[in-house]
Amino acid sequence: MTRPRFTLRMALVLTAIAAAVAWQGSIVQRRKGALHDAMGYANVTVIPGDRGAGSRNRPNAIRQLFGDESILSIFLPKEVPEPEVERLRRLFPEAEVERRELTVPLST
Repeated sequence: MTRPRFTLRMALVLTAIAAAVAWQGSIVQRRKGALHDAMGYANVTVIPGDRGAGSRNRPNAIRQLFGDESILSIFLPKEVPEPEVERLRRLFPEAEVERRELTVPLST
């Protein structure tokens, strides 16, 4: 019985594919972590995007397998520093990320 042999080319192709999948997974983890951190701010509003609304708003198939979702809007309180807003804009290019005067409804 002969065992399968891999050429150097095949090993490089498989390594490149594995690296691409790992890279997409790390993007998903960073996005999920950023959303989790943003939820720690007071009055953050995150509006999930519609997956059927065009390819710009949908993550690619690999990222969907890792559980990534498109985000339509992220509204932050005015107290959030500008570098944090810019970080969220880079992580969520499909989303509208802005600081607003957010109000909490008073309970009666």
